[in-house]
Amino acid sequence: VQEFLVSCIDYVALVFHNFAMVYVGMYGYNYLQAADKANILFFKRGWQDIVDHSLLSNLLWVVSLMIAGLCGCISMEIEHVWDISLISGDEPSSLSFCIGFLVGFILSNILFSVIRSSVNTVVVCFAGSPTEFQTFHPECSQIMRNAWKESWPGFVDFVEKDDVRLGPHSPSRRSMRRNLYI
Repeated sequence: VQEFLVSCIDYVALVFHNFAMVYVGMYGYNYLQAADKANILFFKRGWQDIVDHSLLSNLLWVVSLMIAGLCGCISMEIEHVWDISLISGDEPSSLSFCIGFLVGFILSNILFSVIRSSVNTVVVCFAGSPTEFQTFHPECSQIMRNAWKESWPGFVDFVEKDDVRLGPHSPSRRSMRRNLYI
């Protein structure tokens, strides 16, 4: 029974992640196909650690808490300066703080969800098509490769291998360019 529960939890963790939603949005797969394709891509690249590493999400969550706290303090100050009381009682400022905190937290999370989704999309695009990125945007590609090599040494070696395999005058690269414009 315990092994079954652990395998179910592993399956849920493997299927439900943000990168599957990127695949749904970019390629139009249903959710389960998108999760499978995203997992295959990251396993093939050896990027499981990068995908599992949720530093950006944690950072944005902490910033959301800070924004929410600031909004709560501002709402308390507005209540105090304008001499408004939302409730009669001993601590009317606590309700004001809670409302401001909640509004700040919700709005900042909505804003940061756009940033989080954009970063996830860039990661999927870079993992899926690094040679196309290098072909059409070489300066941006080099900046991104250098940043990834600095942050995650050894994880972008596949890109260098692809570039050696597909030189600038390789027929496969020319046919790839032709197919992208069709």
